[in-house]
Amino acid sequence: MSASEHHATVAGQFELSRRRDNVSFEHHATVAGIFEFSLRSENLTWAHHSVVAGLNLPVALRLLKQAEQAEKIDGKRWPIAKLRGEVIKLQRDERHRAIADASGTGPDIRNRRCSRGPRR
Repeated sequence: MSASEHHATVAGQFELSRRRDNVSFEHHATVAGIFEFSLRSENLTWAHHSVVAGLNLPVALRLLKQAEQAEKIDGKRWPIAKLRGEVIKLQRDERHRAIADASGTGPDIRNRRCSRGPRR
């Protein structure tokens, strides 16, 4: 590899890293803006707060409280994957409710998955 090729490679890696850092900084700033210091749980990680940052605040705080209270019951807080799964379930249920409300005669969706038909 010539010096100019090496320089181009290093410059490209630096630019990619800089973009990633800017996105990361912006994301952290957004999460910090949503969850002011007084709203953050010191027993949960930043990633927990980040996962629920897209929800409306009361719902996000309720999920964070559930994640934290699990530690009192089970001795460990919810893993990020469990919290993310709860967020996905909430979003799926909201979509189903919106579809049912729009049609006026929507199906009962309480125990149904999006990709499957009714349970038998």
